[in-house]
Amino acid sequence: MPTTNRSTTRIMSEADIELAQLKNLSANNENESEYWYHATSWKKAKRIMRMGPRISKGPSDLANRGAFYLNPSHDDCYSWFATKDSSFKGRHAMLIYKFDLEILSSNGKRLDDKGKWKNLVTERSKCSSPCKEDWIYTYQNSNPSSVNKSGNNVKARSMQNGEPAMQLIICQERMCRNIHKCLVGCVFYKKLN
Repeated sequence: MPTTNRSTTRIMSEADIELAQLKNLSANNENESEYWYHATSWKKAKRIMRMGPRISKGPSDLANRGAFYLNPSHDDCYSWFATKDSSFKGRHAMLIYKFDLEILSSNGKRLDDKGKWKNLVTERSKCSSPCKEDWIYTYQNSNPSSVNKSGNNVKARSMQNGEPAMQLIICQERMCRNIHKCLVGCVFYKKLN
């Protein structure tokens, strides 16, 4: 997997970048993960590395006007690649960020009550007003692309280990600029294991 420096490209293995140690650090963290992951294509990853993340076009999940999504679980983020293999054509990339969420911005909320989460998804599916928060940390919707149709039928997605899949929804461009300063690396995959 190549890593890009402004002047050179080097081929490095996951062992070279100590990905296993990074995964252990994030998995064993007693608090919320300081490491955040974003899975995408090679092309989009290169653009994000150069220009910074941008709010996607909405509606999707809890963000009617779009958002940028981060995953606190490396393994869950990696398993998402399989759902995009036909569109990414084997050219997967994972951006890795490191930051303490509350220090980066206090204008956000953690929503880990499923009843309140369902109510918020239902409310947002009927409302076109923009998010007031910089971020929301909550469950992943099992069908985020049909948020406008989901209403009360919304269901939280589970990871392969049965635990609820969580996400960090970045709702504001200013927060995208803040997290861009916290990018610590990007892994480009030629093929998935």
